[in-house]
Amino acid sequence: MTRLTRQENQQVTRRRLRSAAALAFAHRGVGAASVDAIAEAAGFSRGAFYSNYTNKEDLLLELMEEEQIGEIDVWASLIKKASDLDSLLPMLEERFDRLHDRDGRELLMMELQLEAARNKAFGAAYEVSSTKVLAMMATVIQALAEKAGNPNIDAASIAIALRALSIGLAGKSSTGQRDKSRGEIVTMFLRHALGHAPK
Repeated sequence: MTRLTRQENQQVTRRRLRSAAALAFAHRGVGAASVDAIAEAAGFSRGAFYSNYTNKEDLLLELMEEEQIGEIDVWASLIKKASDLDSLLPMLEERFDRLHDRDGRELLMMELQLEAARNKAFGAAYEVSSTKVLAMMATVIQALAEKAGNPNIDAASIAIALRALSIGLAGKSSTGQRDKSRGEIVTMFLRHALGHAPK
């Protein structure tokens, strides 16, 4: 059996810490989720936590970026493969619904917002991270607009609105629209924002 390198071991440790922290933050909140509890749930010592992360907020930002950038990459891949917007939107709808069905994901997204509002230092770091994520989202929106045959759109503003809609839908037990899933609401918004509303 091949032994892991030091770097590979560190990646495994960080992945396990992130996984344990995501559940702890979602179910207990950032304030109530202690470093000791996160480390223990991941199977490590407090020292292992601090050799990988400065604090809980550092880990929380990494979780956010991992989650959101990973999803942006998936959307970019789906956009590249799709022949047109009409075949693409059902795939994005299904992807969005599957993402929001994951255990604790919605609570984690709400906890990010709350921590950014409560904690000034974290809020500033969150803003920097959000700016990076929004720039990546705008690139994906621009690619969507080109699929829609309408490249002259304000991709940055649509990205901001889409992110706000996604966060807002995360806190809803239902969409407020009978028989409409969160994914349907998002793709309905995208159709209108891209000037590709159904006839």
